[in-house]
Amino acid sequence: MKPKIILIASILWLTFFSVSTIRSQWVQANGPYGGSIRALAVEGANIYAASNGSGVFRSTDNGESWKVVNIGLTNLGIKALAVSATNLFAGTFGGGIFRSTDSGRSWVDITIGITGSFSAVAARESGDIFVGTNKGVFRSTDNGSNWQHSSNGLKSNTISSLLILDTNILPEQPIAVFFFRRIMAQIGRL
Repeated sequence: MKPKIILIASILWLTFFSVSTIRSQWVQANGPYGGSIRALAVEGANIYAASNGSGVFRSTDNGESWKVVNIGLTNLGIKALAVSATNLFAGTFGGGIFRSTDSGRSWVDITIGITGSFSAVAARESGDIFVGTNKGVFRSTDNGSNWQHSSNGLKSNTISSLLILDTNILPEQPIAVFFFRRIMAQIGRL
């Protein structure tokens, strides 16, 4: 009888206290304000938020306060962020890839050699940077100083997003999304 009481008490304790612990971990950040947030990135103790219209924001205190860090950004419509070691990369709506080597204090346009409209950016700690456009995937092995077109084997050159998983780079293409949605729509009708 005693083991059953202990088991029931343990289950009740885990149910009530674990759920309240999980709920208590979400706290709304104080900003950033100035446009819809499109991407987040972390580099060391810094948190970055990209907005569509107000550029890049940096927090050094876990989101308690935010500072605009846009010097050198010629397009403030930021679509994506990526971090490689201490380098931060921002991809903009309408084109343009920018690199910051000083925690976002200043930015340099590194778009030369990339064609097409920008859609995604992904980075490895090794310094390899990948950019997705409507003209395919471009790769830099020197933190964005030089770019090579790297779309061999892709069914389409239109890239929607990029994901780095271990040593693999996974591009999302509209044709894959189309087939997924079509299958889901057919399953939903059954």
